Amino acid sequence: MARATLRRRIPSRDKHLYDTALDLLLAVGDVVALPAAHGGTRYRLTDSARQPSAGSPSR
Repeated sequence: MARATLRRRIPSRDKHLYDTALDLLLAVGDVVALPAAHGGTRYRLTDSARQPSAGSPSR
């Protein structure tokens, strides 16, 4: 998903957290940055980020 598309999905009250959150997700490996076909960057959840961890509570 493109960075701008991700940002548009966030409520305006939380937009100030977006850049830091994306940087942290990239740093821990839950999100990867991939080059887009026509320039730019796409972001994708990794398989490990899609799997709930054993210790996390379910909602």
